[in-house]
Order: sequence, then structure tokens, then C-alpha cells
Amino acid sequence: MTRRPLLALLLVFLGLGLTYALVIPCCESPDEWSHLSVIRYWSEHHTAPPRTIPDRRAASGSDVAWFFSYHDPPLYYAPPLYHALAALLVSPIGLDDLPHLMTPSPAWAAGFPPQADTSPFNKNIFVHTADETWATSPTVRSLWVLRLLSLGLGAVTVYSTYALAGLLWPGRPLLALGAAAVVASNPQFIALSVGVTNDNLLNALFGLALVWTVRLMGEEAPLRRWAALGGLTGLALLTKPSGLLLLPLGL
Repeated sequence: MTRRPLLALLLVFLGLGLTYALVIPCCESPDEWSHLSVIRYWSEHHTAPPRTIPDRRAASGSDVAWFFSYHDPPLYYAPPLYHALAALLVSPIGLDDLPHLMTPSPAWAAGFPPQADTSPFNKNIFVHTADETWATSPTVRSLWVLRLLSLGLGAVTVYSTYALAGLLWPGRPLLALGAAAVVASNPQFIALSVGVTNDNLLNALFGLALVWTVRLMGEEAPLRRWAALGGLTGLALLTKPSGLLLLPLGL
């Protein structure tokens, strides 16, 4: 069986991802505004933002507005790899107007489901205006660069699923293709794969590390190939604390 079906699946995934990216407004993907704020800080100060305030749940529009006065990333943003790389990518473009685009929607607290007795129609946290265009906003241009990066990382995860299933069940290419299709057609995965988040880099690194591990287990691999697995584990640890789950493989 050729890899044409896999290529077709990846193209479908990329097409769906681009559709999601066009539909989801700026900063409305899960935690996107928070990641963009951290990336902006990295771009301007070349270091991680300090923790300045205690944890507080953003339960309403007023709480969200209160958060925007600070750079207070949660602890799982602490590993710097994703945000530092993202800042390097968008530094020539900039995120100067990001605070202007993060005006909280006054109706968000009243209309955000699944709260009882609320309108199901307002699902946007922020007010969106005609200024949010590629031509007028550097943040929108930077956002698209980062969303395309995320989509590419999502494609790596889909391919890793195919490769891993092929290694676990050799000689059953349809099973491998089906496993990849389950991932590529998952609406939540597609939506996440076009958001600005370190999860996409972590997913790709996890997938590559698992594929590499299974390959090494089936052959007499030289030490340098095991060292490469340790490198993937190290990159995952530098992306998010949940990369610790790969530590037994990296050791």
C-alpha cells in the first residue's frame, strides 16, 4: 500500500485546520490570549514573565479584564521552549496591538455556556471589531504565523500516529491509516491544532518520541540513537511539565 492515502488524509486535515483558523476569531481559541501575552512578553523582554499575583479563577468578564493588567502565567507555562521559539518567529512582525484586541466582551459573563439561565449565543470572550485584519493589525499577522505553526505540529502528530500504529501492527496499513484518521478527524483536536498553545508542540514531541522508542526496541540501535530519544524527551520537558511522562523513555 502506498502512502498516497496518508498524504490525502494529511491534506484533508490541513484543509479542515485552515477552515477552523479562519472561523475562530483572534484570541478565542482556548488559552490563546494567555499564550499570546506570554509570547509578547518574551518578544519584548527576552525572558519569561514574572509571577506577580496569586492564582485566581477567571469566572466572569470583569475577572478576565482584571487579569489583563498583569503578566501572570500559570506554572505550566514555565518551560520556555515554545514561547521563546514563538517570540523569535513573530518578533519581526510584533504583537504591539495585542492589548487593544483583548477588550473583554461585556456580555461574556452573562452568555458563556454552560451556566444556567444564560444566552447560548455569545461564546466570545472579547469584543471583535473591523480592525482585526491582516492589513491593519500586526497581532493578527503574528497570530496567523503561530496558527500555521500549530497546524504543522498537528500534522506531525497525525503522521506520528500513523507511524506508531504501523510499527505496532506491521502489515496492516489500513489499521495504521484508520488510527491516523481518528486523530485527524477529531473536531477538538483540529480546533486545538490551530490555536496558539504549547500543547501542539508537546503533542508532536510525544508522538515522535513514542515512534522512536518502538523503533529502537525492535533493533540493535547504537547509543547515539538512544541519545536522540533523550533529546526529544528534553525538548518535551522544556515545553511543558507534563513532558515528565516521557522521562522513563529518555533515561
